[in-house]
Amino acid sequence: MSHLPVLPEALGEAGDVGAAEHASTRTTKSIRRVESLVATVLRIGLAASSVVIVAGLAAQELALRRLPTGGLHSIAGPGRYPNSTAAALRGLSHGSGSALLEVGLGLLVCTPAAAIITAAVVYRRRGDRRIARVASLVLGVLAVSCLVGLLTH
Repeated sequence: MSHLPVLPEALGEAGDVGAAEHASTRTTKSIRRVESLVATVLRIGLAASSVVIVAGLAAQELALRRLPTGGLHSIAGPGRYPNSTAAALRGLSHGSGSALLEVGLGLLVCTPAAAIITAAVVYRRRGDRRIARVASLVLGVLAVSCLVGLLTH
């Protein structure tokens, strides 16, 4: 039994401690559900990016095996690696291993942002605006960081 005082607003209508403990348990379960959802988003992102990266590595290996000796420059030379999202997507239509690698790495990089967006949306729907604002702030910092990286590249 806890020896800490229970605040009156935490008590149920009858003024019992059981109602406060029940509300606390309900809140803990709700937080665990949000954490579980965010963890699921992270797992799916990791699995999807891993599959695409492995497919890209396999496609690169197959392309290398089809080349005559010394022909590496034809798949790895200047202009052969996609340097933009549009180029990577065009390369996907041709089965380019380097395009698959680019897309897989893009998925991997976007996975944490997807988890932050998920947390922000879920907390906002739950009415926990403070945590939703914090998640949105983190997402904003991440977006600014990406923008600075793109502009200084």
